[in-house]
Amino acid sequence: MFQWLTEVDKPIVNRNKDRHSDLKIETLKEKNNKNEISDIFLFVASPDTIFNINFLTMLRTPTSFSLSVILNEIAPHYEKVQMIKMNDIVTKINLKFLKSHSQKLLKEALFKETKDSIINDIYRTDKLYIPTHETKLKYFKVKCKYIQPVSHTDFERVMDFIDSSFLSSGESFSLRPSGWVLEDGLRNSIAIRTFSSFSKEIILVVDSIDNTVIAMDIYK
Repeated sequence: MFQWLTEVDKPIVNRNKDRHSDLKIETLKEKNNKNEISDIFLFVASPDTIFNINFLTMLRTPTSFSLSVILNEIAPHYEKVQMIKMNDIVTKINLKFLKSHSQKLLKEALFKETKDSIINDIYRTDKLYIPTHETKLKYFKVKCKYIQPVSHTDFERVMDFIDSSFLSSGESFSLRPSGWVLEDGLRNSIAIRTFSSFSKEIILVVDSIDNTVIAMDIYK
C-alpha cells in the first residue's frame, strides 16, 4: 500500500440517541427567492446540481452558528425544509428540492469555479458512483504527515461550518467524491490536502473490486 495510507477496520461512530426524547417535526416555508448564495450553500448543495439528483440533505444543528447558517443561508433555497426538534431543541434540519431560481444561481457559480477548486476536485465527473457488482469495501486512514497541507482563505468559513455542525460534536462529515481512484497521485488532491490541515483523521472508503473511492469521511 502507499506510504501515505494505512488500512484500518471500519470506523465505529458513536451517535447520540435518546429514544425517550419528545420528537417534533416542523415544516418551514420560505416563499421569497434568495438572490445570492454563500460559499457554504455552494459547497452543501453542489452535488444536487452536479449529479442532477434531488438529494435529501440532513444537517445537524448542535450550535447557534450552525443553526443560523442553515436557516439564513441554506434553507431559503429549498422547497422542502423540515426542522427536527428533540425536547423543543432543534437538532437537525432536513432539506430537499432546490428552488429553480436557486438552481440557476448554483449553476452559474459552479461554472465560475476554477479547475483546481475544492468542489471540482471532489466531484471530478458528473456521474455518481453506482456499482453494478457486489462491492468489497476497504477503509484506509490518511497519514496526514505525508500530506502537504494547503489552506484556502475562501474556504475557511465552510470548514468552520463543518466543524460546528458535525466534527465538534463527535460526528464524522462524509463526502461522496466522483472520479476518484485509489492511486498514489491522489495524495495531491486539493480536497485531501485542505481537510488534512484541520481534521484529526481522514478515512477513504474504497471498493476494492475496482479501487474506486466511494467516500471520504472526515473526523476531528
